[in-house]
Amino acid sequence: MVEIHRKSLHISSTTLLEDMTMANTAGRKRKVVYRAGQRGNRVSIIRERNGILYIQAYSTKDKAARQRSLGHSDLTLAKREADLRVGELIKGTATLTDHKYTLGEILKGWQDDNPDEAQDGTVQRRIEMFKAVFGRSFDPMKITKSQWKRFLKLRASGEIDGRGNTVDPSEREPVGENLKKDVAWLRSLFKWAAFHGEMLPRSPIGDYKTFPAPKINPVREVATEERVQAIRAVADQVMVDVKLDGRRQSVRSCFAELFDLACGTGRRIGAIRQLRYSDLRLQESELHPFGAIAWPSETDKQNRQRIAPLNPLARAAIDRVLKERPAIGSGYLFPAPRDPEQAVSKSLAKNFMRRAEALAGVPGLDRTLWHCYRRKWATDRMHLADTIVAEAGGWADAETMRASYQIASQQQVLTAILNAVPTDEAVVLEMNR
Repeated sequence: MVEIHRKSLHISSTTLLEDMTMANTAGRKRKVVYRAGQRGNRVSIIRERNGILYIQAYSTKDKAARQRSLGHSDLTLAKREADLRVGELIKGTATLTDHKYTLGEILKGWQDDNPDEAQDGTVQRRIEMFKAVFGRSFDPMKITKSQWKRFLKLRASGEIDGRGNTVDPSEREPVGENLKKDVAWLRSLFKWAAFHGEMLPRSPIGDYKTFPAPKINPVREVATEERVQAIRAVADQVMVDVKLDGRRQSVRSCFAELFDLACGTGRRIGAIRQLRYSDLRLQESELHPFGAIAWPSETDKQNRQRIAPLNPLARAAIDRVLKERPAIGSGYLFPAPRDPEQAVSKSLAKNFMRRAEALAGVPGLDRTLWHCYRRKWATDRMHLADTIVAEAGGWADAETMRASYQIASQQQVLTAILNAVPTDEAVVLEMNR
């Protein structure tokens, strides 16, 4: 560490707590609250509106001003570091870019600099995903093209979800537009780190291609109506073992209600099995003739709460649950057999479906158990506006739903080919101008 004597620094009284504003690249007002050194080797402490302090140094050697967040708002500590940096700059022993920032530090710095945007649910999901995929301590400047391609393949194929968690093979869905948006956000993060946060010398993925993504052969099987009726016919025969009066007994499981809610609402099984009594909005109204469910943000991929009306099938399933297990408050609608404080598990829900398929004598579909019924729900509503169907079924956007869930049948393709309506000649002339 370089020892610095006060006399060696050219610091005038006017530079201390100088009331001077600067506009940064994002357009925010910032204030220089301390300056040390002299022209050519000057260090400034800058306070953002959010209170976070930044240190900025101009080096004659580097011929550039470099800046980074200190990650705190303690002005006394900031002054000490500024004085230290002046001595290092004079001796040519260090610059602000000595420290190699980890992905976790860059994300934290960006969140401090963009507090409002950092509260967005989609942004929080992306931060969680990139931390899970690369790790908090990962040095972004060491990312290789093979690592980059590996990430694109995992996300594009649906092997990992939007939070970086591994997805069961039976529930994987190819990802397109959301991956493009996630990568665009990561590029903007690294651009901020390089040009505003002064944490990186350049963007580490600047010349890495994003698309075309690895070619994936998506499996998008859709349940038929015949399959739905066959499963429903045996739904009440799917049993579960519980302890009653100290003895293990087989009783009717909650599969029938889970299944009818999946077919009636089009929602993911993960969201359905974690419903709570407090999520129910059963008072009937003009817009909710059979009541509604306030699907909580905790089980929504976009961290949004969405209130969607029920149809008769879904309402009947809810009524059966309330008749069999009446309750109020935050308890789970479908509690785990061995622990009522927990929701029925993902693995048990899958087990229920496999048992139902065996009882109904229907073959299992390739790499899907519950999701084929969500695709059926979307496909059955292809005659409606995409935006409306996407909102009703809880999709992130209409494009995602169209690409992965709505499947055109050969009969629909034939209908489109045979049912052309000639365009009015005046319209054609207008289009050709």
